[in-house]
Amino acid sequence: MARPLLPAFVLLVLASIVAGAQNKSGVPDRPTPPKIIEALQAPVKVPATPVLTEGTPILLRLSQTVKVKDAKPGDQVNLEVAADLWYRDTLLVQEGAAVSGEVQRVEMPKRRSRGSYLQIWVNSVRLVNGREVALHGHPKFEGGALISGFDMPGAAGPAAGLAAAGAGAVVGTIWLVKKGKIQDAPAGARFSAFVADDVPLDLEALRALPVNATRPAASAAHIHILRFGVGMFADVFCNGIPISKLPRNHRLDLDVPQGYYRFSVSAKKPVEMFVNAGEDYYLDWDFSGFAGGKLVPYQPDKRTVAELTLKPVEQVDYWNETTKCTPLPEEAAQP
Repeated sequence: MARPLLPAFVLLVLASIVAGAQNKSGVPDRPTPPKIIEALQAPVKVPATPVLTEGTPILLRLSQTVKVKDAKPGDQVNLEVAADLWYRDTLLVQEGAAVSGEVQRVEMPKRRSRGSYLQIWVNSVRLVNGREVALHGHPKFEGGALISGFDMPGAAGPAAGLAAAGAGAVVGTIWLVKKGKIQDAPAGARFSAFVADDVPLDLEALRALPVNATRPAASAAHIHILRFGVGMFADVFCNGIPISKLPRNHRLDLDVPQGYYRFSVSAKKPVEMFVNAGEDYYLDWDFSGFAGGKLVPYQPDKRTVAELTLKPVEQVDYWNETTKCTPLPEEAAQP
């Protein structure tokens, strides 16, 4: 009886796939890049006069520990700026500048696994010339939950606890739900607040201040695009030019000249940003409410540990177009 042909056919297909994945030198071929998105190469509309724009993030840190059991709504909270804020080559806010805030909401742990809840409201910060700028932001510190003795950190959610404990065990002892845990707001905790309104800037006066006399020379800005464990691969575009096919649990690091850029994963919802030479910028994947996801500014208070575990993109996942990632042209908006 003749042997079945299916196994040999399968082996032939697998061999062709492997062969097709490599070139004659034995090195895997680079992925075929998608088409350039020309709409993302249009000039950036910039204000006719310099403006610190609404929504600009300012990185802050707590100067004190706020304890849940002692805090009351309205209590003043001491914070400070955690990193210099620049408008191009002009310093606007210096690291260490004081920021005012207050406790907005506080709750002690309750039964049925509810942990503590502490919310802080950020009020304002002063520029280096003394001008007060309103901010908005309300970082939250939530305590973990306890179900049948299994610790469920608030950030992980109930599903993590169920998986760790075993669904059957938890369902059988759900009446043993305990009070959740307390999570204070520790000194040094970092988070971002955001400029509440557009603030016109007098750059000539700001540059005349002693703090703006010098700035360390730098040749490039550092862009870090982070992709955590969702999906398989995603295309990354710089100004509509395909840069890399980014695998999950990897990061893409780019050094680019100072200027305006649009970073995206498709033709929709690009992140338009001005980057200063010498500074680091982080972009993260957001899959909420948008098919395929989009890039959003990364908040340094989240995923700090996870970020360190991300692998750099391997050379095989580049399309060798990184040198074309250059600043976009600028066009003054009409008043």
